[in-house]
Amino acid sequence: MRDYPKHPSIIITMGPSIKDEELLKQILSGKVTHVRFNMSHGSKDEHLERLELVRRVAKHLQKDINVFADLCGPKLRVLELDNDEMILSSGDKVTISHEKILGKDKKFSISYPDLYLSVQKNTKIALDDGKILLEVVEIVDKDIVCTVVRGGKLLSEKGVNVLDTDLPINAFTEKDKEDALFALENNFDALSLSFVKKKEDIIMLRTFLAKHTDKNLPIIAKIETKQALHAIDGIIEEADVIMIARGDLGIEIPIEEIPIVQKELAYVARKMQTPVIVATEIFKSMTRNPFPTRAEITDCVDALIDGASYLMLSDETTVGTYPKEVIEVMTNAIDEFLVHQEKYTPFEKQ
Repeated sequence: MRDYPKHPSIIITMGPSIKDEELLKQILSGKVTHVRFNMSHGSKDEHLERLELVRRVAKHLQKDINVFADLCGPKLRVLELDNDEMILSSGDKVTISHEKILGKDKKFSISYPDLYLSVQKNTKIALDDGKILLEVVEIVDKDIVCTVVRGGKLLSEKGVNVLDTDLPINAFTEKDKEDALFALENNFDALSLSFVKKKEDIIMLRTFLAKHTDKNLPIIAKIETKQALHAIDGIIEEADVIMIARGDLGIEIPIEEIPIVQKELAYVARKMQTPVIVATEIFKSMTRNPFPTRAEITDCVDALIDGASYLMLSDETTVGTYPKEVIEVMTNAIDEFLVHQEKYTPFEKQ
């Protein structure tokens, strides 16, 4: 994966939607070259079962399919809620408890109990990919009291992003160490590191790997924090591949900046001959529909014009209803791009 590929290809994420061997054969027969295992979800046994399926199908197809483990990183999440949901309306007062509690009556816990040390009045806290927005009012006995700025239905396990705040958490966590060892034991081909902020985060993972294996595993740096954008040259220099992870990045920075940031990141990476993965919501509507929107197909080809070496699918193949169809659409988009590639030379070479 660290070598700059000749043509763009597809990365799928394994999940519950792909458990049929015949379906996986159809999926891997296309332009899929890599399979991602998201360590944020699923048990080790589930990952092993899916890994065995991928390798069995790849062998049947006589195709070289690389697998990589996507380490969770310090992702903050909402802990268990009563009935797994809580309705938050604009103007409500809600409390993030320092103690681990079952969330109810506008009070819930998150996976980082010490958050109260890093926030202050007016700090914004985004929940569920920014669908819900809170603003800190005060800290009371380590509990964070907030006003709901933008309401919605909050579900257990949804993500938490603290805006414009650099939390004192390492990108390489204790769980990541366990998952990295699991990946080594099962001969994964690469690892991706989440919420990278600086090149030292990658060095930390590389140092850990050197203690446990002689293999030089490629490391994918996921660019999804504001801090990473300010340290991008060093990160690209240290990583083997970068992933423009537009989900969390689109919460960390204003969403309207994402297209330009994507182009800038791809430009810098290309200059340094580092492959680029573009990820998140490329064909989001195909999670439930058999065809994409016009905007999505445009986004897909636009990422190729920017210089993406890989396009990555997440929900579309993990929990989506049409995993085979999404591969067909993406394969056709890549083929069409390749036919006209010379017309779409990246802008800096024009």
